[in-house]
Amino acid sequence: MRSMRAFLTRYPRQAAQETRTIMIPQGEPVPAGTYGYLEFFCPDTKCDCRRVVLSVMSRETGGVMATLSYGWETAEFYRNWSHGEQRGVDMVGVSLDPLAPQTEYAGYFLGAFRDMVSVDRAYRDRIRRHYEMFKRPGKHGGAYQGDEADKAR
Repeated sequence: MRSMRAFLTRYPRQAAQETRTIMIPQGEPVPAGTYGYLEFFCPDTKCDCRRVVLSVMSRETGGVMATLSYGWETAEFYRNWSHGEQRGVDMVGVSLDPLAPQTEYAGYFLGAFRDMVSVDRAYRDRIRRHYEMFKRPGKHGGAYQGDEADKAR
């Protein structure tokens, strides 16, 4: 996934405990099963983009059902971050990642995530905390275990 790195590469035990999953029963417009919203963050410690890319993965097939982008800051923040470019404003909120392939079910998972973050403050705060942990390893507790990119440096 471009230059993003999975949260679980640095904090595997925490990711196993804190990755958001949903269980879809039979009769819904997507295949029944369990789906995880895996978090990916930019590893550049100088970048303060304040966003996460989420891959919605099927536990049963291992396939990616949707790739979402979530920016939790204001339009003004992203406009300043992107030096006034329009793309900065497009980073606000939840959207399907335009650079990633999507399945026919992507809209369903987008809506489910949008609903989750709109009502679940603890989940929103968890994503932000994971971002902070990823950007500033060692400052936020958790068992930072590095990742392959760190070992290569």
